Amino acid sequence: MKSLDLLGQKFGRLKVIEKMPSKDSRSMWRCICDCGNEKVVSGRNLKKGLTRSCGCLQREIFAKNTNNPPTHKSTGTRLHNEWRAMKARCYIKSCSNYEHYGANGIRVCSEWKNDFDAFKKWALANGYKDELTIDRIDVEKDYSPDNCRWITHQQNCWNRDLTPRKTNTSGCSGVYLRKDSNKWRASITVSGKKINLGSFSNKEDAIKARKEAEKIYWKLE
Repeated sequence: MKSLDLLGQKFGRLKVIEKMPSKDSRSMWRCICDCGNEKVVSGRNLKKGLTRSCGCLQREIFAKNTNNPPTHKSTGTRLHNEWRAMKARCYIKSCSNYEHYGANGIRVCSEWKNDFDAFKKWALANGYKDELTIDRIDVEKDYSPDNCRWITHQQNCWNRDLTPRKTNTSGCSGVYLRKDSNKWRASITVSGKKINLGSFSNKEDAIKARKEAEKIYWKLE
């Protein structure tokens, strides 16, 4: 049975931004949460309402039901969730993005780690808007005032998509070898949708197709 196209749809706090490879015959979707964190969820869980956030919603509900609820007046706001998500991917091993941040030694500067007000003051003075997400200018350095900026989710996708994953064997993001056909496949992500650029007998042609697509879709030179 053909799975429904969930791209662009919103389920609770999760917005679907990319179709992922199926798992155990279930369609899988990469989503971005209102707090800025990302999570891969099955289409079944999204449509049935079983998964409505990256986990931040459950943590907020738990906090409200304990004897020590957070006293911070900004709790639950987009900016506060952004701050929490930033720390989670650096320090919480169960976080879906920990392997790309905390596991690689990325940390949050001492000025921000335990002081939301300091983070908020910097954010508001440096162009923060609810539709933007935090980004590290140098991906090898920590989250800090001199290494961070606010960008759109599309720009963030571009930055991430330009960086080859550890499992990438071509040296070029968006280009990989298909073992079933022994051909190189090129693709690019635009507005959360993956566009296939074709299959090629040699890696160089696939990389060329990818670079040309970056110029066309992302206006990169």
